[in-house]
Amino acid sequence: MLNRITTEKQAGKILFDVVNSQLLPMMYRLNVVTPYHAPGAEAIDAKYKDPGGYWVGLHINYFALGYNSKMVSKEQAPRDWADLGDPKWKGKIGMDPEEYDWLGGMMEYLGEEKVRKLLSTVAQQEIHWHKGHTQVAQLMAAGEFPLALTYAHRIEDMKKLGAPLDWVRTTKPIVTGVSKVALSAAPPHPHGARLLVNFLTSKEGQIEVYKNGNTPVYPGILPKDSPLDPTHLIIHPVAPKITLDLNRYAREFDQIFGPRR
Repeated sequence: MLNRITTEKQAGKILFDVVNSQLLPMMYRLNVVTPYHAPGAEAIDAKYKDPGGYWVGLHINYFALGYNSKMVSKEQAPRDWADLGDPKWKGKIGMDPEEYDWLGGMMEYLGEEKVRKLLSTVAQQEIHWHKGHTQVAQLMAAGEFPLALTYAHRIEDMKKLGAPLDWVRTTKPIVTGVSKVALSAAPPHPHGARLLVNFLTSKEGQIEVYKNGNTPVYPGILPKDSPLDPTHLIIHPVAPKITLDLNRYAREFDQIFGPRR
């Protein structure tokens, strides 16, 4: 999507009305989105909004430590990220090979040197690399490995279908990706574009986001007993500066984990 919008910008014609992406901080560098303060967005926590109004969160994705509950009990599961370095987990961890924003969030929260040291131990654990959080979760459910870094909402969805999965709530932090929505700087349909952003960031729109299996940013929509309720978790949203410097974190990831296949 970023490449397509970049091409449109270079051609001098913006063809989109509204955009939804985790990479929106890169887009306002291109001057293709404009500030817009949707009425419903006032109720959304400031950590899920750009202070200048360039974007607002649509839904959030928790980077969670999941486990196969048939292979690992809740009591046996790691409680924090450092526990993944225990020798007993060697060859038993699944990950996506491009967890760059997760790494950036970890470094911002815990400090860069601490994370390098922590993950250098994890890197020795003969990790199973598979592209895509859904695939990683599916393979974990199938028993290919008992632990994995994946999305918490994906685990919750699969649990409802009977998959033997759960996830650890005690990791510090739970890095959180924010899927953002923004208004085009030159929308072909300006009135409709504003109406769409208004709806998506309203309580009614966020209820639909939840019905579609995502974790909404609007307060009070998740059931109080939901495992995804952020009030029960130590979450850390991926900051825009991390997204803008994602190539740096890709290099850091390569240095820590080396070749991955």
